[in-house]
Amino acid sequence: ISSTGAGELSKCMQSQKFGFKRLRQLLLAQNIIEDSGAHHIATGLFAGICVRLEVLDLNSNMIGSRGAINILRGSESLRTVGNNRLSQVSLRNNKVRAGGITKLGKAPTSFFTF
Repeated sequence: ISSTGAGELSKCMQSQKFGFKRLRQLLLAQNIIEDSGAHHIATGLFAGICVRLEVLDLNSNMIGSRGAINILRGSESLRTVGNNRLSQVSLRNNKVRAGGITKLGKAPTSFFTF
C-alpha cells in the first residue's frame, strides 16, 4: 500500500466497528509507505483502539526519520492506554538516517528495531 492507503487504514484503526480491537499483528512490510503514511498509522495508534496489538512490522518501506518518530510516539501512546502487549515495532530497511535514530534514542530498544 502507499501512504494514501495508510491514511485509509488509519481511519479504520480509529473506528470501533472494524474489529481492530482484536488485532494482534499489523504487517505492512514491503510497501511504499512514506513519512506521511507513517503519520497516518501513528494517528491510528493514538486512537487507542488496537489494545491487543503485539507486532507492528513496517520493514522495507520508505519511512524516514520524521515518520519513525511519529511511529514511536504512536507506539508509546498505545502502551500508555493499557497495551503492554506491544512487543515489536520494526522499521528495518527504511530511510531512517543516523540523526533520526539519535532522536529516537529514547525508544525502548527491547521492542523497537531499525
